[in-house]
Amino acid sequence: MVSGDFFSNVPEGPDAYILKSVLHDWDDGECGTILRNVRKAIGENTDARLFLIEAVMTEANVWDFSRILDLEMLVNVGGQERTQRGWATLLAASGFELVKVTRAVPPNNILECRPV
Repeated sequence: MVSGDFFSNVPEGPDAYILKSVLHDWDDGECGTILRNVRKAIGENTDARLFLIEAVMTEANVWDFSRILDLEMLVNVGGQERTQRGWATLLAASGFELVKVTRAVPPNNILECRPV
């Protein structure tokens, strides 16, 4: 473990980065800063992976517990939960491709991302 500030930089060298319940606290601009810093730390290592453990909301207006989390994030910290499409768009804008989404203990999913 290394302490730091992911808004300024991220330690270089690991083959994998894991962020659990971090990005839903922030708006798209702040998430982009964090993700771009991870992407910069990965550098040319295209085998490296970023794993996000976050909720993924359903696309349609269907009941999902993550919708309650979405409201909580908005009201409490200005963040948001995202759909799979929303995650893919945010990741693409920051230099990542969403490779796979695996359902974990609800409401969490594991989003596997690779640098592009």
